[in-house]
Amino acid sequence: MPQKYRITGMAEMPPDPIGIALRKGETELRDAIQKAVDELKAEGVLRDLQVKWFGDAAGQ
Repeated sequence: MPQKYRITGMAEMPPDPIGIALRKGETELRDAIQKAVDELKAEGVLRDLQVKWFGDAAGQ
């Protein structure tokens, strides 16, 4: 049976926006999550994870 298709590489896809759902009024939890994300960004951890899993850090 002849091959009709071939894989040529990974398609470039823009990162999808993500979010975390919180109950309305959960400002303490929201602030704690934001602080953690900001720290991970400052330390370069988020960039490293994006490069590892998506091969690119352009979305940071």
